[in-house]
Amino acid sequence: MKSQVIASLVALASTAAAHGGVCHYTVDGAEYNGTLWHLWDLKNNPIPDPPQVPSIQRRWDFNPVFDVTSGNMTCNWDGTATASSIHAPIRAGNNITAHWDNFMPDVFPNIWPHSIGPILAYMAACPGDSCEGFDGSGDVWFKIGQVGLLPEAEDLRGPWEQGELLQPAAVAAPGYTVAIPKNLKPGKYLIRHEVIMLASRPPQFYIECAQLSITGNGTATPSGDYLASFPGAYKDEDPGLAMSQWWMGPNGSPFQPEWNTTEYPFPGPEVWSGQ
Repeated sequence: MKSQVIASLVALASTAAAHGGVCHYTVDGAEYNGTLWHLWDLKNNPIPDPPQVPSIQRRWDFNPVFDVTSGNMTCNWDGTATASSIHAPIRAGNNITAHWDNFMPDVFPNIWPHSIGPILAYMAACPGDSCEGFDGSGDVWFKIGQVGLLPEAEDLRGPWEQGELLQPAAVAAPGYTVAIPKNLKPGKYLIRHEVIMLASRPPQFYIECAQLSITGNGTATPSGDYLASFPGAYKDEDPGLAMSQWWMGPNGSPFQPEWNTTEYPFPGPEVWSGQ
């Protein structure tokens, strides 16, 4: 009986470790903790939800989104501003780094469990002088960065930047850094980080949003060709997502001819550079 209990706990821990998200940010050199809110705690766990602290991050859940048509593709489950939300100031042209973790840091400290798939970053301009009441709906999202395969990859099996940037233990993981387009018009913006895990069927989407206050002298905004909506930007049949259907077969994953390339077809619109 004892061995069965231990085996069950190990299996549970392995499953739990497979989820997580952005737990803190470095914005223009300043550190910001993510929100401690988790819907799972509130709905299924007798442990009360931790007290809310001022955070730039929208509320989120550690579970992935599987359905590209779901409203959770915008800013994760719930995805609303916390009761004490703030906006992190950053000058256009400077960097923001998102740091991932799994949701059991006491058991698996600072380890992101996935390594296969791209990392992407989007932004959306908020109306008015705050993002708090903005739900991110409509064709408002523009892509500012994306990373896929590492230079040494020989095909789509990898290795991927995701494993290099997010997976190492403790402080060894640098996180994903992206620059705010230098010519972006100042104002309040949401930034949407997304990790896509392709080694599952369907793919898993890990999405978190945070609130920024952009400063600087820029005047540029993206044209309609660069704008997309979430949900709406992706389709299951997009080549960069459909490849997950080939990944896991009943008897393993024999090499597919579609993998024989190092040109990963990123989903969504083209990256807007600010020009």
